[in-house]
Amino acid sequence: MKNNGIPTTEYSAIALGNFDGLHAGHRSVLKKAYNYSLDKNVRAIALIFNVHPKTYFGKRIGLLMTEKDKKYQIEKLGLRTETISFEEVRDFSAEDFVVKILKEKFHAKAVFCGFNYHFGKGGTADAKELERLCSENGIEVYVNEETFVDGEKVNSSRLRELLSKGDVEKANKLMTQNFSYFFEVVHGQKRGRSMGFPTANQYFPPELVLPKFGVYVSSTEIDGKIYKSFTNIGSRPTFPEDDVRSETHIFDFDGDLYGKEIRVSLHKFIREEIKFSSPEELVKQLSQDKKTAEEFFSAE
Repeated sequence: MKNNGIPTTEYSAIALGNFDGLHAGHRSVLKKAYNYSLDKNVRAIALIFNVHPKTYFGKRIGLLMTEKDKKYQIEKLGLRTETISFEEVRDFSAEDFVVKILKEKFHAKAVFCGFNYHFGKGGTADAKELERLCSENGIEVYVNEETFVDGEKVNSSRLRELLSKGDVEKANKLMTQNFSYFFEVVHGQKRGRSMGFPTANQYFPPELVLPKFGVYVSSTEIDGKIYKSFTNIGSRPTFPEDDVRSETHIFDFDGDLYGKEIRVSLHKFIREEIKFSSPEELVKQLSQDKKTAEEFFSAE
């Protein structure tokens, strides 16, 4: 019996996966776990590692979101996030993971995963093995089939490829939301302000994917309010420095953002980064970029 939506048991519906990027396939798994939790009146939990297994072993894959943002986005979908240490379980057998983690620690009544889910030491156990082991331990298993959007397979590797090419429009379709990042605003050289185009500067954490360098139509969320904007991602060749950053000019906003975390969402790639011969030439191009962004939003 349900008690005003509050689980009356300690059992859990657990979504398993890395959930990097929260694309359409991830969202399907999470939604099914959430809906099951409502139906059975159990806790809805997304179980995630504190580090992506590939990055733990030294491979740079270009994550699509920070752990902090991933948790925030998952919890917006109604699930609680629980983080387990990959170091702690990396040598667990598949059976140990099911028994010690899913059954004994989180009291799983049902688990949900994608068709390509792997677990256990070396990632050698697959979804079929998960079904077998969970069946032996009284846990239901629901495996999501491969997800397609407009006839294209959806996976995190494809998203990274699209972003590296600047094709954010297609990436956004596969994610079913705009690719975005939520970083702190840092101090820059304030050149944009002197040219009439002040920007909010943000650094990409080293473990995250870098979209193709260039200028994008974007929108910026500040304290829950959405502003139109355009964003340059790159090394700023006209005034070269040693770092890579995101610089966003926000329309109709005048305020101090230093030290504040803001969300920038990319909508469309406008152009490549260009080295300009003078500040005047740069200002002329920035005016055109703003016009392009305004036309994009007017057409929506």
